[in-house]
Amino acid sequence: MTGPLAWHASTHAGRDTLVLEGDITEDADLDGLRAALRTATELDTSAVRRINSCGVRDWMAFLSAAEAEGKDITLHRCAVPLVSQLNMIANFRGHCTITSVMAPFVCGACDHELTEEIALDGTERERIQNPPPCPACGAAAMEFDDLEEQFFAFLDDERA
Repeated sequence: MTGPLAWHASTHAGRDTLVLEGDITEDADLDGLRAALRTATELDTSAVRRINSCGVRDWMAFLSAAEAEGKDITLHRCAVPLVSQLNMIANFRGHCTITSVMAPFVCGACDHELTEEIALDGTERERIQNPPPCPACGAAAMEFDDLEEQFFAFLDDERA
């Protein structure tokens, strides 16, 4: 079990970045997070481990309020739980730009799991089909641990 949502400031590619970690639930201080936003902020969500139904509702309200305040949010390194929500819930991303996701891989030889950043630059499906080698046992290639068409379904709506 992970803890409540926390964040710390960082810089990524010259942009102010807030790195989120923990759970997005009804206990998450999304008003505090909104207060920490700059005019243009990148949110690195790679360490978000879970989001529940109340967290989804509050996340969408957070994005709506931030947009109303003129905040430009870019989602970077979207955690797997957030990608799942992007695929299930219309407008989960609000008006955010999404630059990359964390894709799940598993090693067929040793069961080692890892997530790897995949840039959303039009080559993401090719990157999934050419997985990284296993860092634990050295197996030549790991396997994508999701259904490719479902994992990237939110892109089809975005690019349509």
